[in-house]
Amino acid sequence: MKLVFLTQYFPPEIGAPQARLFELARGLKNKGHEVTIVTAFPNYPGGKILFNYKLGLFMEEEMEGLKVLRTWIYPSHSKSFLKRLANYFSFVFSSMFCGIFKLGKVDLFICETPPLFLGISAYVLSRLKGAGMYLYVSDLWPASAVDLGMLKNKILIRMSKRLEYFLYRKSKKVIVVTAGIKKILDTDDTLKDKVFVVTNGVDAELFKSSDKTKAREFAGLPREKFVIMYSGNHGIAQNLFTVLKCAKRTISNPDLLYVFAGDGVEKPLLMEIKEKEGLSNVVFLKSFPKNEMPLVLSSADAAVIPLKNIKLFEKALPSKMFEMMSMGIPVIMGVKGEAAEVIKTAVCGINIPPEDENSMEKAVFELYNSIELRERLGRNGREYVKVHFSREKIINIFERLL
Repeated sequence: MKLVFLTQYFPPEIGAPQARLFELARGLKNKGHEVTIVTAFPNYPGGKILFNYKLGLFMEEEMEGLKVLRTWIYPSHSKSFLKRLANYFSFVFSSMFCGIFKLGKVDLFICETPPLFLGISAYVLSRLKGAGMYLYVSDLWPASAVDLGMLKNKILIRMSKRLEYFLYRKSKKVIVVTAGIKKILDTDDTLKDKVFVVTNGVDAELFKSSDKTKAREFAGLPREKFVIMYSGNHGIAQNLFTVLKCAKRTISNPDLLYVFAGDGVEKPLLMEIKEKEGLSNVVFLKSFPKNEMPLVLSSADAAVIPLKNIKLFEKALPSKMFEMMSMGIPVIMGVKGEAAEVIKTAVCGINIPPEDENSMEKAVFELYNSIELRERLGRNGREYVKVHFSREKIINIFERLL
């Protein structure tokens, strides 16, 4: 089939959608499908053009055999809702024009959401090209924006909700990344038999542990510390302030070091709080390319994965949990619901209530005090993801839905 992935986020950016879509597209190409990516110039999460790219109207490149068409975007990752809308809609229109003039025959458009508005481009292009359309939904929007307090205007909420369900109904299939999201959408009778689950996964051959001494040297971290690591987007949803509160509570223990790797809109404020509170046991690292991440993660003794305490996140499966599990790193999971169930079933970490620094402190010391526990949980996690969440398995599931 001639497949076109339409996504605002794609490598060399770092993140869950970027990794998932790249691996999926490459896997489908290796299975004989003709795959093209229509995406933006890389600017996430910092809102600046990255990796020596220069913003322009259009460019074409090849990434490991994949044809990638990049189009203009207004680069911004501001907390301002209007600036975010400008960011989203600039790519909606530029991707639409790109698709009209640069794409030939297409059998199927696969559109990653959020941002939900990109579905407008996918819908228009699918009609013009006589192609099918799938929505690949990694988060329910506008529900998540409302719950996080980012969207409050009742008229915009109502309009966004109408657009959301219009796009669902116009899609041949709606593919979601968790069973919880499917359960929500299945309550709408018009979507019956259209919603399918294809979770995030991990390349277990790439994400495997390496020598910790070399890893610490590469990341610039001291060898003797017990490292509790958060790796990923420093955004509003993650509420990483809980980790800083935990660090403050445990600052009297000189062995503990809390490491934040990545970038995002909240990072400047987090760094400001670190300095203001004198948190000498906290270190911030830059974002690293995907091929370097396994070495960076190898420096961790434990991983912490927090999210804000909102109902919708009980349906979430943070992709970073699969990477940490694949690395054999025990996980402190500050998320209720589906993610906590995976940790419990795999017996690979400690579940704590969201936004609870007291419970996080207890979990940190439980792992710090027992190397046997850390090793056992780490082994369990790696074995579990290899069986249930391998990239190869995810690609095979997706292909059966084409």
